[in-house]
Amino acid sequence: SEMGAQERHLHLLHASMDGRPAMADAVVLCKVWAKQRELDKGGCGKLGGFLFSMLVAHLLQQNKINHLMSSYQIFRIVLQHLATTDWCSKGVVMATAEPNAPHVDLFHSSFDVVFVDSSGYLNLCADMSAVQFALIQHEALLSMDFLDDPTTNGFDALFMRRLSFVEQFDLVCHLPPKSLSLASMNDPVAREAIQLDRFAWPFPLLLKFVVWKVLRQGLGKRVKLVATRLHYQQKWSTSKPPPDLSSECKVSIGLLLDAELSLDILDMGPPADSKLEASQFRSFWGEKSELRRFQDGSINEAVVWEGRSLAEKRTICLQVAKHLLERHAHISPSSISCNTLALEDLLSQPDCYHASSILLAHEQDDDSSPPPLPPCTGEEESHKVTKVFTELGKQIRQLRDIPLAVTSIQGTSPVFRHAEVYPPVPWSGKLSSSLRATPMKNSQPNCFYPSCDVATPPYVHGLNVVCQLEASGKWPDQLPGIRAIKTAFYLHLSRAVCEQHRGSVLASPTANYLDILKDGYVFRLRIHYPHELALMKEEMAPAASSSSQPL
Repeated sequence: SEMGAQERHLHLLHASMDGRPAMADAVVLCKVWAKQRELDKGGCGKLGGFLFSMLVAHLLQQNKINHLMSSYQIFRIVLQHLATTDWCSKGVVMATAEPNAPHVDLFHSSFDVVFVDSSGYLNLCADMSAVQFALIQHEALLSMDFLDDPTTNGFDALFMRRLSFVEQFDLVCHLPPKSLSLASMNDPVAREAIQLDRFAWPFPLLLKFVVWKVLRQGLGKRVKLVATRLHYQQKWSTSKPPPDLSSECKVSIGLLLDAELSLDILDMGPPADSKLEASQFRSFWGEKSELRRFQDGSINEAVVWEGRSLAEKRTICLQVAKHLLERHAHISPSSISCNTLALEDLLSQPDCYHASSILLAHEQDDDSSPPPLPPCTGEEESHKVTKVFTELGKQIRQLRDIPLAVTSIQGTSPVFRHAEVYPPVPWSGKLSSSLRATPMKNSQPNCFYPSCDVATPPYVHGLNVVCQLEASGKWPDQLPGIRAIKTAFYLHLSRAVCEQHRGSVLASPTANYLDILKDGYVFRLRIHYPHELALMKEEMAPAASSSSQPL
């Protein structure tokens, strides 16, 4: 056992590190690195100082490090070993003098992670799960990238900044206590393995079943990494009985998502004529699986998730996790909390705001009823504004018979940077709308508000646009003259836009800008003349210098 081998391990570490202070310092660096990432916690295998010391001793035996190396060089080699060596398929075996020691394959048949000590009989990672080692490998790879990047401060990122479990993942689901139990497992093989578990409590193998056989298979390519964290009371008074871990332990499941594949609404299954594979697919997904015909003529089992908007697509992985946990572990979806999606509720569009864009698409057909409102955080509206603005820019650059051609046109409002929380809704073309004529709630007696019987004028927020004209030496050198020329250009642009793009664009010029209405959006165009800014600075400079003179 590990307790009986402590003296042998102590002699091995003393012989390896005696007279080599850099190796001891490297172990300290490794311990700090692991502690900052909470890899020394979790309940499913900890990466502590003892394991790092044994790994450094093993690397010394393999001549991968030597006493001439600095602590930083040894630390880097340890990270590289963790990042590139899979202890789940090719375990670490320290040098041993025991000729009858069992083969490493025997350890792999019984344990997820293998690190055999110098006796040849003890696996130092017997309590570590493959889920935990995958997280360790992922963090080692990220740390190597930081060390190789000359533009970042690797010391700060690796040793000074603390990363909690929630910060390491895109999506974190929290399961309440007593949610995982032996009776909740649908798989009889998993129940038998858990009953014969070598641990004093069943959570490691319960999580192995939930994460690897259920979530990992169901999420597939949507996630790059799945990890778990157990939260339980690790200390208690000696005068009190120990806590019941089975009833008090909370579980967190972290998902590191693939940016593109995590938004896929379809899980494609096997063809209908593959009886065995189709039966296994239906057994895994349950009522969510259905037979579908696709455009290429194929008929397959498939699972389709709700994803009518980008906000709803971001919840697909959570939909998958809740469905699979309910089906295979009998965990109620309402008991699963996910704090990482709390920002979605904050950014969700108001119902009346979002309803206006839905109604605009159905106003031509009075008999049809609009679809139910999906969760929306404004991405679709921002993309629509950008698309309309791109079309308008092409139309303006193609204008003919204007004194100076337009060389560039750029949007400056936050919506063009996808930074507008509530992007503008396009005007439908009507003078009034039932949404705009809704009385205000909780209004004061002395407040005026629209009535349902009175048509209200529409308001469309103007989006700021800056355009630049081709160079010319005929611009005046005085600010009043420049402003007058710009006003004349607004008149020319307005006339050219209305004549050459009649029916698709409306324009209304003013002295300081030009309002253009296209597809329900108002773009407020202003002309930028670089020399005007220099003249304004010269005009303000004497006033600034006179105000700073002493009395």
